[in-house]
Amino acid sequence: MHEEAEILAVGLRLGLVQQLEVIAWADKQILDQDDPSIELIDLASMREAHALDVLGKLRELSPGRPVLEVLPAVLNRFTERLREDPTLGPSVAKGLWDIAVEANYQVPEELSPIFGFDEDYWLAQSGAYGTDADVYANLLTFCERFEHAV
Repeated sequence: MHEEAEILAVGLRLGLVQQLEVIAWADKQILDQDDPSIELIDLASMREAHALDVLGKLRELSPGRPVLEVLPAVLNRFTERLREDPTLGPSVAKGLWDIAVEANYQVPEELSPIFGFDEDYWLAQSGAYGTDADVYANLLTFCERFEHAV
């Protein structure tokens, strides 16, 4: 359950997971457990809460690994959503940039492309270079590298 909470937290940050999906997960966890934690019960009651509050509660339920350690598992699990909905691209790109900044730009080589997608969308949308479709294709290619990783 704790690892799932951290995957959902990062997925929520990237826009690959919706808040109501997190609440439904919490509801299921409560039903499946004999003695659910107060944090889980709180999370299940946050339907109308701000996304940052939901994210904070997910973090309380998480083991506390650095986001960059969790990111490959998130991409493994949710790349199909990005493939199905290209409009998620800018949100994912912005979230990846935020994660890189949060890590003080200390990103493993395999994740180093996360620096560029947000700026690439900005350049495409301003008409300076490339198109949204080009950036989306590059972002999807990057994410697909993790899709079937174990």
